[in-house]
Amino acid sequence: MTAYLIRRSATAIVVLFGVSLFIFLMLHVIYPTPAIDVLGPHANKLSIAEWNAQHGFDEPWIEQYLRYINQLLHGNLGYSYKLNQSVASLFRERWLRSAYLSGVTLVWSSLASG
Repeated sequence: MTAYLIRRSATAIVVLFGVSLFIFLMLHVIYPTPAIDVLGPHANKLSIAEWNAQHGFDEPWIEQYLRYINQLLHGNLGYSYKLNQSVASLFRERWLRSAYLSGVTLVWSSLASG
């Protein structure tokens, strides 16, 4: 039983690593920098370059990924420039409703399958 749990845990870690790498790469391929959204469409190249340097988007992708993983492991989920607050605070405000909806969905799916 212990060997099974170790195998499942190792598989879960590999899957989480793969998913995080895939999401990170897709975000950077599709959307290389959020500077234009934050600064506005009329921002000049100098202010965009300065914003990228301040937020680490000018570093190599491997360094950006390692910083991304480090921040995720420490609970830093980022910052919402649209709502002007951290994503963690947004999550804290809405987790109860999300848990309620997940629970209701679980009950309904269990009743539908049974």
